[in-house]
Amino acid sequence: MTTILDSDSLAALLGCGDSTVVAALLEQMMSDFARLHDQGVVLMASLGAQADTDFSALRRLAHEAKGLALTIGAHKLTQICAEAEVLAQKGDRDALSQCWADMIGLCSDARVELAQNRMRV
Repeated sequence: MTTILDSDSLAALLGCGDSTVVAALLEQMMSDFARLHDQGVVLMASLGAQADTDFSALRRLAHEAKGLALTIGAHKLTQICAEAEVLAQKGDRDALSQCWADMIGLCSDARVELAQNRMRV
């Protein structure tokens, strides 16, 4: 798997406290990315159901994921989340469908990389 986390940002995160604090922070972020992934999968299904799409919920989730991605230096994920946020705001179902699939996949990758780094703490 290609790394999506910026090593400098991750080093700063891992150096922000003692090992207990860092482990708790990584655990919370892994949980957040797992939740975003799972909610993203549910919302992605709504993109296929024309009448049931909650573009506001899609935009909020993309915005939250963007903030978490910025925190850990996941630059590609940050960019895709920003794009998804704009597409959801516009209600561009077709473009958002592809972008959303990329976003939830990268949320999963971020969680896995954080888990790998948690083992080093």
